[in-house]
Amino acid sequence: MKRKLFFLTRITVILLFTSINYSYLYGQQRNLRTELLVYILPDSLELPLAEKGNIGYEKAIIASKSLKTALDKIRPLAIGKAFPEWNAADSIKIREDGTKVKAPQFGRIFTLTFKSEEEANAAMEVLKKLPAVLFAEKNSQPKLHADPAYDNDTMASE
Repeated sequence: MKRKLFFLTRITVILLFTSINYSYLYGQQRNLRTELLVYILPDSLELPLAEKGNIGYEKAIIASKSLKTALDKIRPLAIGKAFPEWNAADSIKIREDGTKVKAPQFGRIFTLTFKSEEEANAAMEVLKKLPAVLFAEKNSQPKLHADPAYDNDTMASE
């Protein structure tokens, strides 16, 4: 359980930083309120290699029966790779001491697009309950907030 929590925390932090550039470049053309980011475990869903960009979910190769049932219920308008340029070779990093570290597989993060924000919210709740889904969350424009304790240099005294 600790390992899963550690992995999920790392993915969340990395998503925050990478989504800033991604949202800046692509967010202007889309309505992020109707889009979900969903991490789907391997052997549950794949997109056809010949397809580029977003496709209808019916064209996806869905191996998980529970995921197929859920997608048939929530009926997203489109599904695509959140990080289409991600390469599987990027999942292994070598630290300065020579240790190999496995990085999160961004290729497993998909975008699901819906007609309305309400549909996206309902779909997110359905997807969160599936064993094939590690996380499902709204896609959004990340914002950095100021911390008054840090700004006033009161953190050192705590």
